[in-house]
Amino acid sequence: MKYFISKVVTTSEVTLGFVAPHQPLADGPQIVHYAFDRIGDEELHGLDYQGELDVPSILALQHQECQVEEVTFASVETRLKACRFSREINEEVVAQIRSRYSIDDELKIMKQDPTSGDYVAMMAWIDSCRSDGNAKKVALGLLQA
Repeated sequence: MKYFISKVVTTSEVTLGFVAPHQPLADGPQIVHYAFDRIGDEELHGLDYQGELDVPSILALQHQECQVEEVTFASVETRLKACRFSREINEEVVAQIRSRYSIDDELKIMKQDPTSGDYVAMMAWIDSCRSDGNAKKVALGLLQA
């Protein structure tokens, strides 16, 4: 995954933003574009591709006014954790946990001995749900493996 910060520039005639490259389906692996968030006039984008992305070619596609720059995962990790994709996955994980354990059940079991069968089973379920969520986040570039 490659990450890019881009300014959105609006004039009276046009709005300019990040230009995501695309390829026809028959030409091999696709470039997948994610628009992670927008804060003010700044957007965070991700491009996923099987293989190496030619970043200079991607930057050459951009509007100069948008000041597009490649950034590292570490520099945008906080924004990725707060973006709507992360929030949606977190909500799915909680819903998956709640499909088996209500909040009341969870609180009741948390008071039990950590070696009890109910406690161990609940923690295994919670860990499984979290692992599923983390796998989705890794696939979307929201988390690094």
